Amino acid sequence: MILSAVSAVPCPPGPGCEPPEDLAIEPLEPAALSALLGRVCAGARLVAFGRVLQSSLLPTQSVKAAHSVDCAWRRFMRLSRQRRFALDREEPVTLSDAMSIAGLPPLESADAAMRALAIRELWSWMDRVDSRAGWA
Repeated sequence: MILSAVSAVPCPPGPGCEPPEDLAIEPLEPAALSALLGRVCAGARLVAFGRVLQSSLLPTQSVKAAHSVDCAWRRFMRLSRQRRFALDREEPVTLSDAMSIAGLPPLESADAAMRALAIRELWSWMDRVDSRAGWA
């Protein structure tokens, strides 16, 4: 399941704190978003792709309700070392890089929902590779 939501949260005074005028949806109140995500994430595996897992960006209730919070970047890096994939050590591996190395279509959109779908596809690919090697 892919969920894209916007919440209004307090922000320190200063420039860059105003939401864009062209939001396609109205922001949810933080308490309403937390309650919604707590129910949606109950028992789910939350997966992100980044060098640092940012579960702190999610409402606390959703992280507590989830079965696990996993990092696809870390899993891909472990897998790439085990499988000896050729990686450029000078540049961080992006989601598009990982998709290409896996033989999957690269991410060509900045859209959050498309990114989430790409992460799910990469995670599924890693599940298949791990199960064939007996690492799952």
